[in-house]
Amino acid sequence: GGSGGGGTMAPGRVERMLPYLLVVAGSFFFSLMSLCVKFANKHSKTSTFALLAVRSALGLVFNVLAPFVQRLCTRRPAGSDGADGALAAAILGGGCPSIADRSAWTWLLVRSLGGFGCIILEYMALRVIPLGTATMIVYTSPAWIVLWAALLIREPIRPVIVACLGACFGGLLLMVRPWSHQHAGPLWAYALSLVSAIFAGLVYVALRQLKDVSYHVVMNVFLLVCLVMSILTGAALGQLAVPPLTSPAWAYIVGVGLSAYVAEVCITVGFARGRKSLGRLSVLKFLSPIFSSIWGIIFLGELPGAAQLGGAAIVLAASAVIVYQRTSAPQDEKKGRSRDETENGHSDDGINSTEEGSSASVSDPDDSGDEPSGQR
Repeated sequence: GGSGGGGTMAPGRVERMLPYLLVVAGSFFFSLMSLCVKFANKHSKTSTFALLAVRSALGLVFNVLAPFVQRLCTRRPAGSDGADGALAAAILGGGCPSIADRSAWTWLLVRSLGGFGCIILEYMALRVIPLGTATMIVYTSPAWIVLWAALLIREPIRPVIVACLGACFGGLLLMVRPWSHQHAGPLWAYALSLVSAIFAGLVYVALRQLKDVSYHVVMNVFLLVCLVMSILTGAALGQLAVPPLTSPAWAYIVGVGLSAYVAEVCITVGFARGRKSLGRLSVLKFLSPIFSSIWGIIFLGELPGAAQLGGAAIVLAASAVIVYQRTSAPQDEKKGRSRDETENGHSDDGINSTEEGSSASVSDPDDSGDEPSGQR
């Protein structure tokens, strides 16, 4: 038995590449979701609340069915507890907080309502401003994570992060150009995208506080709250219009739900499998606004100007540095702790270092709390 032909990729290399491929795929599907929102509005004036209600309903169905599909597809012999089995268990089961755990339920509510606000405002903005611009603004969320974390959990802000925050907001000004009389859409739509990013930052801080709660539970609560809030708010405002069943818009409406769910799964599993490379994985999520900009140029004829391109490059670079810094630093600290604990003959971080990744948990893919899952 040789070591394999020249055209065959070694299993170890595939394992190392898989987290990166999954995060890239998740970013790709998130950009497809945004494109489907654009096309749904182009073919029919679908209510934003109806669009989110359909997306939430589809996601909830998939999330509820996932454990049953998993059990059918992964029947292993007793005692074969591989990484995939541990990972699947982390995604698909258990972990519901007790009724008495007010802190967990409070953060679940913050995560769910913040996520609802983030998505609704993003979808509203996408109706009237370019796809790439709207997505780029929403992806300034790392800057807002820093500010929310400082405000809510008293997390200190390092000087390099302060510099990146300034660059990020400077890039935003270049993209929106509030001093100019020529915009691709009304200024209120740009403001909605910005508030959507602020809510996204709050969501990630909430996810950090929910790291001991099963990701499956967090997603189910989030989707259920989005479904109920979409129906109630849309009905109260008289904004639950949906196109006729024969309308081609339904293909894109369903596409929104499917692509959003696939993106969530890809990014969540990618982060769970790549715990030792969280900084680099987090940066890959910024492919989503790049993909969205490409779709805008190809399918919607949205050609950005020089100022928008320059501002977008600054925003992406600054946000990526913020994410990389905040995900890499805790990992470096953990390595230092692990060395100290190894010298003392014990470890209490819950990870068996002799079996790399075998006990990775999706419910805590990132101890730093930033970018632990799909963006929205």
